[in-house]
Amino acid sequence: MLKSQMVITHTLITSSTRLSILADIIAIPKPYPLPKVLSIGDIFIAFGVFVFIQEAMLSRRLIEKNIIF
Repeated sequence: MLKSQMVITHTLITSSTRLSILADIIAIPKPYPLPKVLSIGDIFIAFGVFVFIQEAMLSRRLIEKNIIF
């Protein structure tokens, strides 16, 4: 599908592609229920969301215990 350019949101990496390290290059194979390909940016975003949620949960717990005013 990508070779026939039927997918608008993705393109193949070629020799003229800049910053190919940021492309979807990490394959999640078939044993995973939803096999897909991820990029390093996807991992950074997931990590950032995880840290944000952890900080929100921790600060709420500290406020409830009156540790932080």
